[in-house]
Amino acid sequence: KRHTIPYTYRMHTDGLKRHDFAYAFAALVIIGLGIGAYFYADNTTNTREYDALTQRAESFAALLNVARIASLTGTNADLENSDYLYLKQQLAGLKDYNPDLQFIYLMGNADDRIYFLVDAESADSEDYSAPGQTYSEASGELFALWEPDAPPLLEIYADRWGNWISALAPIRNVDGETIAVLGIDKDAAEHSMYFLIVAGLIVIATLSLLLLIAILYSSHRTEIDLIDMKSDFVAAASH
Repeated sequence: KRHTIPYTYRMHTDGLKRHDFAYAFAALVIIGLGIGAYFYADNTTNTREYDALTQRAESFAALLNVARIASLTGTNADLENSDYLYLKQQLAGLKDYNPDLQFIYLMGNADDRIYFLVDAESADSEDYSAPGQTYSEASGELFALWEPDAPPLLEIYADRWGNWISALAPIRNVDGETIAVLGIDKDAAEHSMYFLIVAGLIVIATLSLLLLIAILYSSHRTEIDLIDMKSDFVAAASH
């Protein structure tokens, strides 16, 4: 009498060796692509965004006239200063051409106090900061911008106005002394929401492909099982 291998044993040996590796490999490739896409999105929507924001702050700072800034006193007297009015108009124009930015401003530092010099916001705005208004939320990194050769700063923080991604660029005179800092603020919540949407789409796409692989695998295993059952039936009938 011919000895036949039990169906269940054959299914878990021959089938696994022939086909399961391909499906496992495909699943690993999909997971790898999903992880790669996530880090690519993180790089493009975060790192590159931060670099671009810092470059914009530096470019805006380079447009401003140092002599006009040096004439500011950081007091209400500046409201009648033609240099102040010119700088405010210039910052307001930059804000109009960059609608993704919430705030553009100049800050000064004296007596261990950081204060506003010029704010692009109109005087009737609830977010307006008058000349000389103290910025009490200033971080140690912001104070460090007045140190010699300090590089531009990018901060992600919360203050009385909301949650922000801020790029700040020092403005120096001919002697290399920092006389002011230009800051631009972007809504951090809006940026985070955009990143979460992109990351969510990547996760959904990855899970959808893994589900498809699982369905194809299940269908393939069912087909193999049917073939094995047919073979067992034919073998049993022949005896």
